Amino acid sequence: MSPEFESSFLYYAALSFDKQLNMANVIGERGWSADLDAGTLAFGEQGSPDSVLEFDIQVLGSAAEGSATWMWAWANPSIPDNLSLASTLLRDKVAIPEFATQEFPINFDSADEHRIAMTCGGYLNADAYYRGPFPGGAAFFLIRDPRLQLAAPDIIHISTLFPQLISALSVSDHRAAFMNYLERWQIQAQVEGDEVRVAIANSSLTAHFDGQNRLSNMEVNARP
Repeated sequence: MSPEFESSFLYYAALSFDKQLNMANVIGERGWSADLDAGTLAFGEQGSPDSVLEFDIQVLGSAAEGSATWMWAWANPSIPDNLSLASTLLRDKVAIPEFATQEFPINFDSADEHRIAMTCGGYLNADAYYRGPFPGGAAFFLIRDPRLQLAAPDIIHISTLFPQLISALSVSDHRAAFMNYLERWQIQAQVEGDEVRVAIANSSLTAHFDGQNRLSNMEVNARP
């Protein structure tokens, strides 16, 4: 992936990951189905309408396992034009080489397909994305919906979120991703050498980073 992409991913990574955890809590164990004619994604059991959650979607693109490639929705003739508007906007407005390339190689070991969707969601201020698997790959759908709105984080949330992020995905600069998350929430931090201190209400957190900007440990002082 290009330096332009990696820089953008670091900016949006933690907030986008937070949104994905929130969406997982909202939809729970419900099964999914997509209706491209209606432009919707539904979660729930057929025959149980009270349990169904339905969202309007845009299609970002798809990841193919056999060729290990990503294809944008705007480059896929099977995607209706009205559902590829988000991917077209990214192609036309964002100066990232991958966004203007119809199909390009990805590394599944680095979860590039998720990193792409997270970065797209960040640029477009989406509330979440969803990976819809199909034989040989998966489609990625972008969702905006007030039911998925995030609550502002507290210290405990930050201290659990960030270790999950760096364990789940390839994040080249932990410190930059951490500082970008704080910036997105307008949370003030005190920086001294390899330490970043954050205080929210009566609780505080100190994150320690090594010489390669990797998180080494966190100290949390949480009070009611």
